[in-house]
Amino acid sequence: MAKFLKYFFLFSIIIFLNCEKDNATNPDKYYDRYSGRNLQNWSVNLGDSLIVFENEQPISANDIRTLHYYEYTSVEANINHRGIQAHNLTFKQINDAKAVHVSHHAVFYFNLPLKPSRQNKDSSVHAVECGLFIRDGSTTQKQFGVAFRWIVNPWRDDLGRIYVWDGDEWQPETVLQPDSLQHTVTFILDKMDKTGSIQIDNHKIANAFSETSLPDSVTGISTILQFGVLNPFPPEANVHPAASVYFKNWKWEWLL
Repeated sequence: MAKFLKYFFLFSIIIFLNCEKDNATNPDKYYDRYSGRNLQNWSVNLGDSLIVFENEQPISANDIRTLHYYEYTSVEANINHRGIQAHNLTFKQINDAKAVHVSHHAVFYFNLPLKPSRQNKDSSVHAVECGLFIRDGSTTQKQFGVAFRWIVNPWRDDLGRIYVWDGDEWQPETVLQPDSLQHTVTFILDKMDKTGSIQIDNHKIANAFSETSLPDSVTGISTILQFGVLNPFPPEANVHPAASVYFKNWKWEWLL
């Protein structure tokens, strides 16, 4: 019996080692993976959706900020409560020529701090705007991507409307009633197949792929995952809301 147990133990070890080897050498089909509980070390820029009231100074980086907490990041716009619409773009950019040859899958979570209401005159969001893009400044001079804009401005008639970027303009797609609950977003982008999709909770937009021409000044190949927040342009006299949206637990996978 002792001899049998000895050989059984050795045989079990061999099987275990072989399984570990198979798992280690089995192609996982991942080129790279990135993730984080918050957006620490991401870049922050002004976006392009900027509006200035006639008596206000030009918008600058001092009108936006991105604050990192342990479990989430707050992306904020119009932090000084001015008569403007500011646009905070917080993004992660990776410069890698492989980006055009892989399929990109990204998942993240976000929520509004407050349910949109015209009673919230100090804190209100105009839109949540997020996207995943590949910028090819080497061969096609185009940007390929998927992006959505969710209108959560309680002063707007299209409150709750989700728009998708088609390469030229924002196209209306579906409606998600605004709230302060956590929402799950999934992006899938494949430049080689020219396919892309967006899913926000149970709202899926299967054909969300877009192409946009890039200026000649853009060179090289990079890919960008970006989260944007816009505050409402002053909807009423002396009402200048600041905006903030919380983002957390993002994951970005490059599949071969």
